[in-house]
Amino acid sequence: MPIADCCRICRAIRREFEGLCVWALTDNDAACAFYRHLGGRQVCEGVEHFGDRSFRKAAFGWH
Repeated sequence: MPIADCCRICRAIRREFEGLCVWALTDNDAACAFYRHLGGRQVCEGVEHFGDRSFRKAAFGWH
């Protein structure tokens, strides 16, 4: 994820939006750890399909 996207996420959280949700592939340990470190809680799971491959994903939310 580009650093600019990370900065936008951090600013949104600091402005105390009513809610924010981001998705990460569950195999991407660094992304999942990053969102948890920012206080995100896993709120949903799903599967993303790319061609003939499927990847598990998790939604992290802030309330």
